[in-house]
Formats: sequence, C-alpha cells, structure tokens
Amino acid sequence: MKSHKHIAEPRLKPSLSDVGSLQKENAKLKQKAQHLQLDWFKRQLKELIKVPKQTTAAYQKKKKLRDVGVSETGVRFDESVPAQVVNIRPKELKGKDADRYEIISYKLTYQLV
Repeated sequence: MKSHKHIAEPRLKPSLSDVGSLQKENAKLKQKAQHLQLDWFKRQLKELIKVPKQTTAAYQKKKKLRDVGVSETGVRFDESVPAQVVNIRPKELKGKDADRYEIISYKLTYQLV
C-alpha cells in the first residue's frame, strides 16, 4: 500500500486592495439580494390582491340546536303543539288468529305534519 502524503499549500495573505474589493463586492451582493427579496415580496402582494374576494352573508347564522330543548320523549316541541295519536295495529293482530300472538312491546314515534 502506498501512503499518500498531503502537501500543505502555502497560505496567501490577501493584500489590502484585495480585501477592499472583496468588501465592495460583498456590499453589492447584499444590496442585490435585498432588492431581489423586495421584488419577490411585491410579487407576492400583487398575487394576493388578484385573488377574488369571497362574499359573506350580511347576517350571522344561528347555531343548530341539536340537543337543546329535547324532551324526555325525544321531541323538540312542547304540549302547546297539537298532537294526534294514531294507533297502527299489525295485520297479524287483525283477524281470527289475533289471539295466538302476544304483544311484547310498543313503539312510539313522533312526527310533525
């Protein structure tokens, strides 16, 4: 195996004129970068202005009352609303074999009409 020796390059000391020109170049680049950033920002603002504005309603929507006002029976109206009771008997309980069936439960449904 060959071993590679690293040869150190001599460091060059920049002259004062080199430092001055580098500083001027650095200042020019900073100024150019600032102008580019400002131009980019202006383009972004113009794009925001071009976006059409959405119209909004001139009123506020009321919140939906999901569970507010629900009674024990699950309805949202009180006794002042007229009610009508409709009993629906299944066809099995109508006829000569009705006595063979036993009622095990009732189902109550509320409906606004």
